[in-house]
Amino acid sequence: MELLLAAARRVDEAIKPLACQYAAVPDPSQQAANAADALAESAALNVLLSADVRVLSEEAGWLGQGSALVVLDPIDGTDNLTRGIPFSGPSIWARTKQGACAAVVTNVFTGHTFWATSGSGAFRDDQRLSVAKSRVPDVMIVGGEYQPLHGLFGRDLGATAHSLCAVAEGRLAGYRTPAHCPDRSWDLMAGLVIAGEAGCILGGIEGDRNPMDDPLSENWVVVAPEMAFARLSSRPL
Repeated sequence: MELLLAAARRVDEAIKPLACQYAAVPDPSQQAANAADALAESAALNVLLSADVRVLSEEAGWLGQGSALVVLDPIDGTDNLTRGIPFSGPSIWARTKQGACAAVVTNVFTGHTFWATSGSGAFRDDQRLSVAKSRVPDVMIVGGEYQPLHGLFGRDLGATAHSLCAVAEGRLAGYRTPAHCPDRSWDLMAGLVIAGEAGCILGGIEGDRNPMDDPLSENWVVVAPEMAFARLSSRPL
């Protein structure tokens, strides 16, 4: 966990000036996005590759030969960052060879750190997160993107890991992968650990496998508290 927190902090330090710059004057160009991703990835890898890890990064692919596996999204929500939308930051997941998982997602705009380890709960900064008492609202605002149906309204917020953290906080009723595009491992894994440790059920569309069973594959997922999960998972793509 300390390694992941250190890497996330290094990324936040590197891209905080960009967050301030783009909050004042957005730059939606691909050049700005590419430059931000490169800066963030370099900052994270300088920390991660100092340890005994093997890293799968969204931008650089596979690096390192260590025994622990790390999946890195240098900036979850790069387009949000360059537009000054305050829903963006690094997402990092790790699994030891013994199978224990850890995850960190930070929001460079708000300064919040979401983190979790296997069996030890999920936290935003020092506050424990739990969806155990969540009820199903009459109108559910759900992360992801699909047509509204019977009180379900999808919202693509542009950052999968941060959307999953919003589910863990109770801000969103659930998350469901957009039908047109599966989520990739660097999009999902850190957010899944955090949401799962907060008490959410993790599953696939219409009973597909648990995405945690095959973390390096593309997945269509449903993530929600127990009371909302059946409603989200039963709706066809």
